[in-house]
Amino acid sequence: MAAGLLTTGCGTQTVPDQLAEPPTAASGSPFSAAFLQPCPTAAPGGPHGELPDLKLPCLGSGAPLALDRLPPGSYVINVWASWCVPCREEAPRLRAAAAATSGRVQFLGIDIQDGRDAALSFLADFGIDYPQLQDLKGDTLHRLGSPGVPVTLAVDATGRIAYRRIGEISTDQLAAAVHAANPEVILPSGTGR
Repeated sequence: MAAGLLTTGCGTQTVPDQLAEPPTAASGSPFSAAFLQPCPTAAPGGPHGELPDLKLPCLGSGAPLALDRLPPGSYVINVWASWCVPCREEAPRLRAAAAATSGRVQFLGIDIQDGRDAALSFLADFGIDYPQLQDLKGDTLHRLGSPGVPVTLAVDATGRIAYRRIGEISTDQLAAAVHAANPEVILPSGTGR
């Protein structure tokens, strides 16, 4: 089964040393993150839920956020990379589902092993504006036990990972993920793609 999982997504890649720290606004990057919604603010108190204790910087505006301290709510979390072909294929479906949920399910992206410009260019190309975290080293994949990207998780209001998909997510699978995150939200199924 592991071999089947590897063929449905992209593996990881080695990150050049110059990407070890995200560039700042002063670095002269031609890309702006102004179109991204701000990252959520960490919930007070101790960790909750099943997400790993992994603090990641926000790609747009907002402070770094530990995954295990997401504010209460229902989430669909997509782990992606700009160099991943299946990530490109699923991006329009994720954008449409995020828009259709109208805040009843919060979408959060985690970009791995990309420079800031590559990540922002990818998001702009697909019109994705929901909050994004950045994981330059790919630690998220290791902590989730995933062999590569894309990975889509649904986290319910209790913090439980209620759905996990490794590999490109179809419209029907995305509808199932949204419903697992918040059973009150039902997206129409698609053609399976």
